[in-house]
Order: sequence, then C-alpha cells, then structure tokens
Amino acid sequence: ESPSVFFYLIKMSNAKLFYRAFLKEAKSFSNYNLREYIKRRVKHGFMSNANVSDPEALKSLYSKAQEDLILVKRQSILYSLYGRRVKNVVEVSNLGL
Repeated sequence: ESPSVFFYLIKMSNAKLFYRAFLKEAKSFSNYNLREYIKRRVKHGFMSNANVSDPEALKSLYSKAQEDLILVKRQSILYSLYGRRVKNVVEVSNLGL
C-alpha cells in the first residue's frame, strides 16, 4: 500500500510543477494563437491523464512531460528570434486600439 501512496504523492507534486512550468512557458510566446494553443493542449493533456495510477505509466508520463517541456522552451526561444512581429486582430483589439 505504501508504494501506491508514494507514487500518488510524486504524481501530484510533479504534475503541479509541470503544469505550472508549461503555462509559464506558454506565456513567453508573443503570438496569441500559439500561446492559447499551448495552454489548451496542456490543459487537455493533464486532464486526460488525471486518473493514471500505474507506476510505469507515471514514469513514462513524467519522461514525456520533461521532453515536451524542453521542446516548448526551445520553440519559444526560436519563435522569439524568428517569429512574426505583426500582431493579429485579437491582440490589437486587446490593446484598446
């Protein structure tokens, strides 16, 4: 019984950390569409895996989350260097123009 409690605690703490890290990285995208897309995908991914309790599945989800977070960080850096600087309609209307 204690291993399941241990994995549950690891799952909850890591899930919250990864969720916050993904949302923080999503904020770094200047493009509204990319930012909102990443937020939606993160929320959907975490909600769809909320009931996973198998230790092996948790390990694979943990390693996948690490890889995906590195990917999002890398893409935010690349997009900040080479992305479009033109704002879309939603961003312009949020500025009050």
